[in-house]
This record gives sequence, structure tokens and C-alpha cells, in this order.
Amino acid sequence: MTWSIGSKIRLPRQKAFSILELLVVVVVLGIIIGISLPRFRNSYNNLVFNNFTQNLISRMHFLQERATVEQCMYRIVFDPLNNKFTIGAREEDQSEFTSVKDRLGRSISIPSQISIEMAEPLVIFYPDGRIKGKDFAISGFDNKATVTIKQAIGRIELLTDE
Repeated sequence: MTWSIGSKIRLPRQKAFSILELLVVVVVLGIIIGISLPRFRNSYNNLVFNNFTQNLISRMHFLQERATVEQCMYRIVFDPLNNKFTIGAREEDQSEFTSVKDRLGRSISIPSQISIEMAEPLVIFYPDGRIKGKDFAISGFDNKATVTIKQAIGRIELLTDE
């Protein structure tokens, strides 16, 4: 290879992105994230609300069945000040409700963004399948649901506002 005095040496060109191309990609990603983040947040909030309401209804059905099978009374006591509810049981020979000793008896926290509005913070499940309690509303995360209790027949329903 011969070199002449006035010739330019060409270096091999490196393949890379320019700063402008990287900046465009970052801006597009920022816009996509900015648009999708509120939707993910709403989806998560709906998931928390639906999970809590379904868990509460399942627990109430379980307590009704357990009261019937074990022939004792169960109750759920809602504590809106501490944002939790507890479960207690009363045998026929006892005069007071006591906390259940297994996992079922622990205090269950209500998510801080969810509120329960009820006339009396107590639902009692009888051995014959009846339920003593009033309908109550659950609200939070821009969602609302109503739990209806048919006392005479011992039926619990969840009605959601959509």
C-alpha cells in the first residue's frame, strides 16, 4: 500500500446511535410510561378492593357454615377506629364470645383506603343458619359495593356498583 502526501486516512466508521436518536427514544418511553401508569394504578386499586370484598364475603360464608356444622355461634366485630375486624365464637354453655384460637380468630386488617359503613358493627352467625346483622356498604378506590344479609334465610350477597 502506498501513501501519497496529500491523501486523507479513513478510519473505519463505528456503528452507534447518535445522542439525538437516544434522546428521541427516551422521550417516547417517557410518554408511554406517563400514559400507562395511571391505568396500572387503577387496575391495582381495583384488585385490592375486589380482593378485600371477596375475602370478606368468603369469610362470612365460611363462618355461617362453621356455625352450622359445629353448632355454636360465631360473630364478626368490625372496628372502624383501628381499621380491622375480629372473629369470635360462643359455645352453648358459654355466656360470652371468645376469640377463636386458630388462624380464623386473628384480627384482620382492612386496607386503609377502604371503609365499611354499617349501622351496627356486628354480624352474628347462628347454628341454625340464620344471620343477625344489617346490610352494609364497602367503599374505597372509587369503588362501592353493598353486602346484603337476608337474616331469615341466612343468605349473604355482594352487590357491586358499576
